[in-house]
Amino acid sequence: MPPPSVAPAPPPRGATPTKPPRSSRATPSDSLARTLLVRLPLLLLLARTLSRAVHLYDATLPASSLLLDVAVDLLLLLTGGEFHSLPLAPTETTPTLSVLAFKRWGERTFVRHPRWEGAPPLRLAVQGVDVVVARPLSSASEPPPLAIYAHKGGMVVGHAADRDLLPRLVRAGFVVVSVEYPLSPEHPFPAALTAVERVARHLVLTHPNETLHGPIRADPTRVAIVGFSAGGNLAAAAAQTAAREGWRGVKAHLVAGGMLRRSQGEEGGSLHQFAHRPTLSALDLDWFWRAYLGSQQEQQRCGARCEPLLGAGRGLPSPPPLVLLVPTHDVLRDENLEYARRVAESGGRAHVVHAAGTHWGAVIFDDEAVMRAVGRLWEVVVNE
Repeated sequence: MPPPSVAPAPPPRGATPTKPPRSSRATPSDSLARTLLVRLPLLLLLARTLSRAVHLYDATLPASSLLLDVAVDLLLLLTGGEFHSLPLAPTETTPTLSVLAFKRWGERTFVRHPRWEGAPPLRLAVQGVDVVVARPLSSASEPPPLAIYAHKGGMVVGHAADRDLLPRLVRAGFVVVSVEYPLSPEHPFPAALTAVERVARHLVLTHPNETLHGPIRADPTRVAIVGFSAGGNLAAAAAQTAAREGWRGVKAHLVAGGMLRRSQGEEGGSLHQFAHRPTLSALDLDWFWRAYLGSQQEQQRCGARCEPLLGAGRGLPSPPPLVLLVPTHDVLRDENLEYARRVAESGGRAHVVHAAGTHWGAVIFDDEAVMRAVGRLWEVVVNE
C-alpha cells in the first residue's frame, strides 16, 4: 500500500508566504520572444531583398535603397502607419528622410495589376518630359484614339508605368501616353500640372502630325485626358485649360476618385464620414495637399489651377465631356460628385459611374465599374 499523503504544515502566523522555486526551463513565450529578437532583423532583410528582386520597373536600385527600406520599417513602427504625421521638409524643396522613406514605401506597396494585354511599353520624352507610351495589340479604330494619363500617388509617390487605369485604357483600344510628372514636395505646384499640359499641348495642338506619324501613332483629333486620384486633379485642370485655349482634339476627360479641392468639406459629408479610412484618411489627404502646394503663400493663392473643382460651374467655360468614376465609400466622393454637377451646370456633359461599396484603394479592383467608365469614355471620344 502507498504511504498516506501528508498535507504540508501551514506557515506560522505573520510569516510571509514563500513562492515556489521558478523552473529554469524557458516557457514557450520566452522562447518565442528570443526567436523574434534574433530572427526578426534577418526576416526584415530577407523581405527587403525579395521586394527588390520582384520590383517590376526598376531592375537596378541604388545601394541606398536598403537603408530607405529600413527607414520605412522604422517609420511604420513609430507612426503606426499614420504617414500624415511625418514632417514634410526642412525647406520647401528638400524632403526629409521620412518623406524619402514614404516614397520608398509607395514604390514597394503600390500594387501592379492587372495582367498586361498590350505591346511592350515604350519610354520616350515629349518636350523634355518623360512619358511611357502603351499601345494596344489591336484597336477597333485606326488610328487609335489617344489617352493622356496622369497616375495616382497624392503628387508625392507613383510613376508613369503604374497599372491602375493604364492597362484598362489599352484594353479598350486607346494608345496611352502616361506622364512622368515631377513629384512633391521637391517639385511643388504647379510643376506636375505644367508637365501634363506641356505634353498634351504638344501632342494635340502644336505637333499633331508627329503624334499621328511618329512613334506614338495615335489620332490627335480624338483625345481623352485621364487621371486617377491625384492624377484626376491634373486631368481635370488640364481639361479646363483645353476648354479655355480651344484644343479641339480633346474630346473628353475621365476623373477617377479625383483630389479636386483643398477645403475641408461640409460637416457630415464624405470627408467627415470616412475621415478615418485606413487607405486614405482626411489627415492623409491634408498631408498630400501640403506636400503638393509647398509654401504657405502658394497654399493661399492656389485657385482653380490646383483646385479644379473651382474651375467648373455656371458662367465658366464648359470643359470637354466628363466621365467620372467615383467610389461610394471614400473621403473624396462628395467633391467628385460636386465636380460632375458643376460641369453639367456649365453646359457640359457628365457621365457618372459609381463603384458601389468601394473606397480609394479598392476602386481599381472593381474591374466591372472601371471598364464601364473606360467604355463610356471610348464611346464619347470615338463618336464625338
